[in-house]
Amino acid sequence: MKKEQNKIPRIREMPLSFNIMCDLSDACAPEHLRIMAEAGFKYAYLEWHYWDGEQWDKPTPPDTGFKLMDRFRKRIKPNSLHIPVVFQDWKIDACSCLEKIGRLVDIGGRFGVKLLTLHPFPAEIDLTRDLYVSEAKAIREYEKALCEVIFAACRKAEKAGISLTIENNLYGYLYDIAGLLRIIKKVGAANLGVCLDTGHANVAGLDIPQAVRELGPHLFETHCNDNFGWFKRKSRPETGDLHRPPGIGTINWVKVITAMNEIGFAGPVNFELNRCKFDGDDFRKMAFLTYHNWRMFEKIAQVYPADFV
Repeated sequence: MKKEQNKIPRIREMPLSFNIMCDLSDACAPEHLRIMAEAGFKYAYLEWHYWDGEQWDKPTPPDTGFKLMDRFRKRIKPNSLHIPVVFQDWKIDACSCLEKIGRLVDIGGRFGVKLLTLHPFPAEIDLTRDLYVSEAKAIREYEKALCEVIFAACRKAEKAGISLTIENNLYGYLYDIAGLLRIIKKVGAANLGVCLDTGHANVAGLDIPQAVRELGPHLFETHCNDNFGWFKRKSRPETGDLHRPPGIGTINWVKVITAMNEIGFAGPVNFELNRCKFDGDDFRKMAFLTYHNWRMFEKIAQVYPADFV
């Protein structure tokens, strides 16, 4: 009889998506997409503000952007559109917000994305300074208007086959998983989920693997990136939201991936990095390092999980 050889377990590899980090009409865009495909990424994560500058004077990205993604579609497909610029004030203008989201649903449909990511919190954290009311009352009023807008937006997105996700904040309003799940429950739309930004969660001091487990089926997508948590530099506060590749920070990715496997998260895993904060403009190095590190963490999580969990 032949001796049975130790079988190496088949590793579950999630599909991966990388942010292109430039305007789709820039000269570097085709090269970035080629590098992403060469590194192994199958999907591209698009960011609205790269072509719009976080303003609303351009109704759509340039036609060259659509043509470029169509050209690369066999190698790399857009899967998510990040739109962090809708809710800019604690006093929500429902008509304006819905008009913006509707426009972006149309743009997302043209790209063929399945997910649109919203920041459900404005840039201004100090509610009482502008509204002159108690913080609790301001949050109640804001959240009521927010949920009404998101519900209407979900209905619009559903017709286009698109789901909306809300992203966790760095601190303050909606930094916590309980808050995000509260919004999901209040809206009550099947095509509304959460985008877990691991960098934000690490800065906020959350237990990221536990956050993944608590989100469960409501985890629709990720913005995966690494950092060293909250820190101070030269006696002034810094958020520490560095957007570095996995492994260049303090997040335990083996535990995160283990939690993702436990809930059956199918991906794609979106990576949201910032080339200005890691090794200059070396896009190739970041893309290959991100892909390699993630695949290694996946192997460790499935072959030797007991050593790390």
